[in-house]
Amino acid sequence: MVSQLFEKERLPAQVDFLIRHVETAVGLVANGVGIALVDEFSVVDTWELPISVVRIENSPMLNLHLSWNKDVVRSQFFKRL
Repeated sequence: MVSQLFEKERLPAQVDFLIRHVETAVGLVANGVGIALVDEFSVVDTWELPISVVRIENSPMLNLHLSWNKDVVRSQFFKRL
């Protein structure tokens, strides 16, 4: 997704770190360690942190994935999956 964003704008991408947990990325930014590209849900509760949040126009759509514990049935919907 990040490479798509840069390719669309014909900009070279320099990715120094890939962070697995978005909370880690936001925490690093709050402590002055670079910038992070994250989804909008990850910055909803960051108003108390010393960071700036800017929405990137025309960014690629976020791919969502559903995960659950297959051994614990929570609803009739999940029984069908």
